[in-house]
Amino acid sequence: IGFDAVVPNLFGPLIAGQTVHLLPEGFDIARLGELLVAGGPYSFIKLTPSHLDLLTAQLTPAEAAGLAATVVVGAESFSAASLEYWRRLAPDVVVLNEYGPTEVTVANSVFQADGLVSTRTVPIGRPIPNTWMFVVDYAGELAEVGVTGELLVGGMGVVRGYHGRPDLTADKFIPDRFGPVPGGRLYRTEDLARVLPDGNVEFLGRSDDQIKIRGYRVEPGEVESQLLAHPAVREATVVVRQDTAGDPALVGYWVEAPETTVDAPALRDHLRRSLPEPMVPAHLVRLDRLPLTAHGKIDRSALPSPPAGPAVAADAPAVAASATELALAVLWQDVLGRTGLRGDDNFFDLGGHSLSATRLARQVAEAYPPMTRRLALRELFANPTLGGFAAAVDRAVGSVAGSPGPAGADLAPIRPVPRSAGVVALSSAQQRLWFHGQLDPDSTEYLVPIVLRLTGRPDEAALRGALADLVARHEVLRTLVSLVDGKLIGVVAPDAVVPFHLDRPAGTRVEREAAADELIRRERTTRFVLTRDLPIRARLIEVADDTWVLCLVLHHIAFDGLSRGILQRELAELYAGRTEGRPSALPPLPIQYADFAAWQHEWLSGHDAELAVAFWRDTLAGLPAVDLPFDRPRPARYDSTGDVVTLTLPPDLARSIRRAGRESNTTSYVVVLTALRILLARITGATDIAIGTPVGGRDRPELADLVGVFVNTVVMRGPLAWDETFAAALARQRDAVTAAFAYQDLPFDRLVQELRPRRDRSKHPLFQIMFAYAAAPEVAPDLSGLVMAADESHSATANFDLTLYLQETADGGVTGGFEYATALFDRATVEALADELIVVLRAGLADGSTPIRAFPRTTTDRTKERP
Repeated sequence: IGFDAVVPNLFGPLIAGQTVHLLPEGFDIARLGELLVAGGPYSFIKLTPSHLDLLTAQLTPAEAAGLAATVVVGAESFSAASLEYWRRLAPDVVVLNEYGPTEVTVANSVFQADGLVSTRTVPIGRPIPNTWMFVVDYAGELAEVGVTGELLVGGMGVVRGYHGRPDLTADKFIPDRFGPVPGGRLYRTEDLARVLPDGNVEFLGRSDDQIKIRGYRVEPGEVESQLLAHPAVREATVVVRQDTAGDPALVGYWVEAPETTVDAPALRDHLRRSLPEPMVPAHLVRLDRLPLTAHGKIDRSALPSPPAGPAVAADAPAVAASATELALAVLWQDVLGRTGLRGDDNFFDLGGHSLSATRLARQVAEAYPPMTRRLALRELFANPTLGGFAAAVDRAVGSVAGSPGPAGADLAPIRPVPRSAGVVALSSAQQRLWFHGQLDPDSTEYLVPIVLRLTGRPDEAALRGALADLVARHEVLRTLVSLVDGKLIGVVAPDAVVPFHLDRPAGTRVEREAAADELIRRERTTRFVLTRDLPIRARLIEVADDTWVLCLVLHHIAFDGLSRGILQRELAELYAGRTEGRPSALPPLPIQYADFAAWQHEWLSGHDAELAVAFWRDTLAGLPAVDLPFDRPRPARYDSTGDVVTLTLPPDLARSIRRAGRESNTTSYVVVLTALRILLARITGATDIAIGTPVGGRDRPELADLVGVFVNTVVMRGPLAWDETFAAALARQRDAVTAAFAYQDLPFDRLVQELRPRRDRSKHPLFQIMFAYAAAPEVAPDLSGLVMAADESHSATANFDLTLYLQETADGGVTGGFEYATALFDRATVEALADELIVVLRAGLADGSTPIRAFPRTTTDRTKERP
């Protein structure tokens, strides 16, 4: 009687004069089918998806078809695979998927599954009469169709609250801003859902089930759906356990479908084709059946513990094959954040990418002096398994397996340098940004805005204090620029105060939002005077009692893209410390940005820099000047006004890109770079085009947690041949990228000084097209007591003629866009380029034998072409 399901399932039929058949208390779940057949047939049966899976295995088609006219499923996520199995068994039985928490009197929506469904889980349908439901995003606004958010339900069934718990009631029952009844309330289910194009709602799991695995926000239900997509899996569940290091790890359990078999390695390969590596369970455990509670739900507490130690194949060696392999495993663990590595582990399968490969190559080169970074990179791409890479290192150093490795090797860390009256060196990038600012004093090109929407009421004093703590921690954020005797220097302000403005616009919510937008626009377009202004300022804007906007603007001279994650993570910890009256838990920084700048000046005068200059001089010799087919003539002076055409790759194409990277011993970045080169060749007729790409510049461990401008630009040159296949082009691009990354430390401005291209203020030197590809970002923590969501609106600036930027998402997708200079391109032209890129990718990845010249084109002939 204490279980909420008895309300409709016991009292409903009794009120209607029907008989209710209760299964005996403590019955053996293995006899479920037998007991139901003995008591049937029924007009309807109400059970959980786990019960339905049991019946699928226990009943014959005849027994299933005669069991009940209607089967009502509820209380858990109902997988499409389970529905398909039942449909095969009893195709004429009506199947209803019902949804509703106790707080809305049990039932809220229903979906009648007349056939199979195209989603991974069976939708929960539409609201029943006198109820309604909405999906909202992190800001509490209605989510777009197909976008995951929290499910809110309302209507006549919403209860008054929790007895004796006014605090919990206030948190879970909120004013209804969307429903048809004024003054109503909505219940926050904390369930994740999305609205489908046909208006039905799909349940995606619990928001409080989400965890972070290596910075990814992971929903175990999504992993379960992918397990169930395998034809040999009938039932599956995924839970979180702690690994031997105390970190969260996923464990997947599965039950095989009848007359099929699949082992853990095959399942893991299946998951890797559709999920990013952090979402692939560390352990996969086969069970005869999933344990159930008395209410028919999966009993996660009864699931067996996975085997102790790392998940390895049965025939995996218990120890490393050599001392080199063991020593390299330590470096791999540091770079990848993985433990329990074995010889056949693939660097790129474990989440490695081009930038992490560069960091590893630096460490290997410093630990094994005969190895250069260029050689280490080439060998890693050619031999991506731990064992294969170790053997390659042994061959390169001319030693046998078992030679001393890098254990205890000095990675030559950057050391702090003495300060004299607060004067510090400026890095090469800082000097370049300063001089560019002097050439165009009114430009806002190098402003970096961070706009965060805060739900809740922020503590203004704590926020001011946290910002003060942040600039005290990071010297570069309180460094001014000074020109003394023709030399640029940095001057550190000892007691800096971050400019902080608090705004409370008047008017309606709409008027306050508009006022906030205008204040943010001004912040985005107000330049810094770096001789007097700190390179950071803040503005806090109230748009409603529980909605605020925090706008931080920084100058690129002290900040780059990777600094953003550091800033948000540390600001959250410093704010928490201020609100809780405790010191922050942040460890001291071993060095400051100015120490890196001093090290860089020394490096630039050394032999390594000379080698890098020689490499780039040779690589870029004879580089042709190629213009894209613009819609308008190039102005005499570059106009940085820009816009963006957004681009989200179809999920199957994103998976194909990752698979092609693995199979070619390279990365998704190189796969897309190859396709971009082909696209540019098709619209220009030129097969030798320079493309710029940003590199993080943080491959030394002491730089990992520093705010500053470490990013550098590398020029990629990789000519194509019209008669080669995509696979051949990909191999050549891989080699070109590997070589370029080995010499990435040479600052771009130094490269320009050495090569001395013809000065032209109408374009960027050496290249005019940029390509950036990033792994999924680390999920930034919320500020204490607040829900924080980033406003990623575009700043309408284009630093290059055309930039393709793509970023992987935590669910394995790839999204981004083409940023373009509006002085050169019409939007329709760039939209056509986005269409054409997808066509090129599909053609290249679908058929390895077709030459590039024979690739198909888009059906719409919007792309301008040259003879």
